[in-house]
Amino acid sequence: DAMIVTTLMGGFGNQLFQYAAGRALALRTDRRLVLDATRLPAPAHRVLRPLVLPALPIPTLPILRRPGRRGTTTAPSRTADRVQRIASKALGRSRIVDPMDRDVLVDLSTPPRPLAVLFGYWQSHRYFDGFEATLRTELMPDAPTGGRVASNLAAAGTDDTILLHVRRGDYVTHPSTARSHGAQPERYFRAAAEIVAERCERPVFLVLSDDPRWVAEHLHLDAPCHHVELEGPLD
Repeated sequence: DAMIVTTLMGGFGNQLFQYAAGRALALRTDRRLVLDATRLPAPAHRVLRPLVLPALPIPTLPILRRPGRRGTTTAPSRTADRVQRIASKALGRSRIVDPMDRDVLVDLSTPPRPLAVLFGYWQSHRYFDGFEATLRTELMPDAPTGGRVASNLAAAGTDDTILLHVRRGDYVTHPSTARSHGAQPERYFRAAAEIVAERCERPVFLVLSDDPRWVAEHLHLDAPCHHVELEGPLD
């Protein structure tokens, strides 16, 4: 029973790319897909992004977790143990690493057997070309029918709605992430908003952020603006 293991790390966007690459490779090679979430923090972590994929309508898949971590989906113990045993013996020759170079595409045409471990971010549509329809179905969250998010969407009406995402969180408070990425200043978001608004007849901004207090205090746009209060992992 050959397997594809995709290593999950980073935030929601990274997890989407990692899932898409692993899922496409598993479908292409007719193998079982296993999600390795052992690098992700616990759901209660205040800064780093936890596992979010099970909140989407993806198939029920084995998920490897650190001992003691609870979630919506867990790997059957026999499957998890088998993957870990195989990995401990074969990881050196089964790991396929994404070089994180947009101009370099890793050859995934003949992944090793019985186990291929994808390690990296896989941020290219070319890794899942041909499987777009399946991935759109599996990664499309349900539309909000109530709560603050639905109210903000309704408030935008039929105008030219622009979603503006202001990420701070670990870009500010987590030392290593802050050193690697850092948070953009207020002028960056204002400039971006002005460029997009110029192309719209009646722009209305929906602003999403993991730091709504900072946004309210520092970001003031020259167009109607609704601040979306996040209610769940998929908001």
